[in-house]
Amino acid sequence: MTDTPRTRSPLVYRLALALPVTVFAGLYLSGRWAALRMYPAPGQVMDEAEFFQGFITSIIWVLGLVPLIYLAWELGRQHTGARRLHNELFIGFRELLVVAVRGRPSTDIAREFSRVPDDNPWAAAAWGLGVAILVPAFFASATPLLRTPNALVWLVVTGLLFGVMMYCQRRSAAYLIDEPKGILFRQWALLNPTRYAPKGRPFVRCMIAATLVLPLWWLGGAAWVFSP
Repeated sequence: MTDTPRTRSPLVYRLALALPVTVFAGLYLSGRWAALRMYPAPGQVMDEAEFFQGFITSIIWVLGLVPLIYLAWELGRQHTGARRLHNELFIGFRELLVVAVRGRPSTDIAREFSRVPDDNPWAAAAWGLGVAILVPAFFASATPLLRTPNALVWLVVTGLLFGVMMYCQRRSAAYLIDEPKGILFRQWALLNPTRYAPKGRPFVRCMIAATLVLPLWWLGGAAWVFSP
C-alpha cells in the first residue's frame, strides 16, 4: 500500500496562483513593470534612480512568485519519478493546479506519485541530445568570441559531456534502490553506484567520469581558446 502525498488546502494553492497575477497587475497598472524592460542604450549608463526602481520591481516580482514555486516544489518532490528525474517543479505545479481547480487531489495520486520511472533509452537519448545541442548553441549565440573554430570545439565537447551526464542520469534513475533522504548533498549521494541495482551502475560510473572530466575540460579549454 502506498502513502498518499501530503497536500495543502485548495485555498492555499489558489492564493499562491492568484498572487503572481495580482502582483503583475499591480506592477503593470502602476507603471513599475516598464522598469524591468528599461536597459541603457549602447554607450549610455543607467542612472541611479532607474537602476533602483528596476531593482525594487524585480524584488517585488520575485516575492510574488516565491510561494507558488515553493508549494509546487514541496508537492513535486514527493513524486518519485519527478524527484529522480529532477522535474519536481513541473510535476508539482501540475498537481497543484489539479488540487486548486478540483478542490481535491487526483484520485490516483498515491499510485502515480509512488511509481518508479521506467528505463527508456530513447527518451534518455533525446534528452541527452537536446542538452548536447543546447549548451553550445546557447553560449555561441551569446558573443562572437565563442564562434571561432577553437571555441566551437570547446563548446561542442562541453555540450557532449553534459549530454552524456543527462543520458546516464535518466537511464540510472530507474535502478535506484537506496534513495538519499536528505536534500543537502543529494546530487553527490546519487553518484554512489552501490545505491543502484547492478543494471544501473554502469550509467552511474559513466556519470562520475563525465563529472570529473567536465571541470578539467572547461577550464583547460577556456585557457586554450582565450590564450594569446
